[in-house]
Amino acid sequence: MSTGEPGREEPVKPPLRRQRSVVLVNTGDGKGKSTAAFGTVLRAVARGWRVSVVQFVKSDRWKVGEEEVCRGLGVEWARTGDGFTWLSDDLVRSRALAGAAWELAAAAIAAGEHRLVVLDEITYPIVWGWISGEEVARALRAAGACQRDRHRARRSARAGRGRRHGHRDAQGPARLRQRRARQAGDRLLMALTLLLGGARSGKSALALRRARGLGRPVTFIATGEARDAEMADRIARHRAERDACWSTVEAPVEIAAALTAAPADACVVVDCLSLWVANLLERGRDEEAIAALAAAAAAIAADRDGPTIAVGNEVGMGVVPASELGRRYRDVLGRVNAIWADRAAEAALVVAGRPLALGAGDGA
Repeated sequence: MSTGEPGREEPVKPPLRRQRSVVLVNTGDGKGKSTAAFGTVLRAVARGWRVSVVQFVKSDRWKVGEEEVCRGLGVEWARTGDGFTWLSDDLVRSRALAGAAWELAAAAIAAGEHRLVVLDEITYPIVWGWISGEEVARALRAAGACQRDRHRARRSARAGRGRRHGHRDAQGPARLRQRRARQAGDRLLMALTLLLGGARSGKSALALRRARGLGRPVTFIATGEARDAEMADRIARHRAERDACWSTVEAPVEIAAALTAAPADACVVVDCLSLWVANLLERGRDEEAIAALAAAAAAIAADRDGPTIAVGNEVGMGVVPASELGRRYRDVLGRVNAIWADRAAEAALVVAGRPLALGAGDGA
């Protein structure tokens, strides 16, 4: 080892360059990749950045110290995975959870409200074909000018060697912990999400996938009423699509009360605003009264500790309705959708099951 005297002059530093968007990839065998990523998270927090972490493999059964620390510092953290694939009883569910995790991450990236987004172990579901690598690349390339992304990845060469999950984090069994109450700062990526779309556009299915991916208790607020055999059959089919452990609240009119009564840490799905508006019109409420009720309910949804996902129809892009009531319904529903979109952290138009981001509302 060479020796020398301590320096007495300050080194000349090259000028700083500001990049439009940066993607950092941590890769390699063994430990250290997550440690490096979370070190960057701490430096980002110290600079006052808004930070989000999405973990694609780790489940809510894991006790991870860095999550506890980062949540305490205000980092938005989503553990949406199903754990090690070789321990999974249902790889179909595991795949669905990975898809829901990417939808959350993609929404955060598209919104451009986070200076740092960490995608933890995302290359595993990409290699398995659960997530489109091309779609991920497109989302990263389209990141906004003020956004800084950290794309954590692991080497995937070992994925084809006969093992489903080939990293060395499997040292020792996962430890279980009791669920704890979430604090207001523990919100995941979006407090209120609004999904609009046409008939059979996939908006309800997308809402269900996102709710499953959050790893929280779910309260489903249903606004439909079984007034004839066809509607009863439709409601039965929708009910069968929900998880058996979810709580369902029938609220054809009083969705504000249902939102208030929902557990604070639960994910609430409101499906749908379209039937809710129709029910109010049928009960004689005028446009101004409905708009006031919509504003109150949207405010409650946006202010909840847990996430809320609201579903509604976009009916203003077709032909002009022939009847006066049809035209009034179209106009009122359009106004209600705008009210909810204004309070939403994320609003999307769903086409063929794919969400097209509409951006954040002014009141979010």
